Amino acid sequence: MPVKVFGIEDYNAAVKKIIQVCPEQAAKFLNAQATKLLKKVRDRTPVGETKKLRRSWRKTKPKLKYGGMQIEVKSTAPHAHLIEYGHAIKRRKNGPVLGFVPGRHMLEISFNEYNKEMPFEVERWYNELVKELEV
Repeated sequence: MPVKVFGIEDYNAAVKKIIQVCPEQAAKFLNAQATKLLKKVRDRTPVGETKKLRRSWRKTKPKLKYGGMQIEVKSTAPHAHLIEYGHAIKRRKNGPVLGFVPGRHMLEISFNEYNKEMPFEVERWYNELVKELEV
């Protein structure tokens, strides 16, 4: 049984119009949402002696891309992917695998957790903006 969704085209068109009409408000909203995600990721990141991994999380400035706006949340630490996804333990580069350290998935878990909240945040922001602009 196919699922039909009505109104998505209208919603997407309205969001694109808002981004075109007032990109500064869309950028402000995205920046606030990225800050929330960044806090979740930092709180979930394991802390070593130097705390470098926790302090390495950054967000980019809002960019117009693919007909929408986006912000990236990423780590500048060169070993972040090893902690995120896990890694094999070896004594030499081509030596036998002695074990595996499982990943902590701090970004993935935080992103999935945040994705559950995001539709409500977008809807609230959208409704406030529509009232303000009377689109």
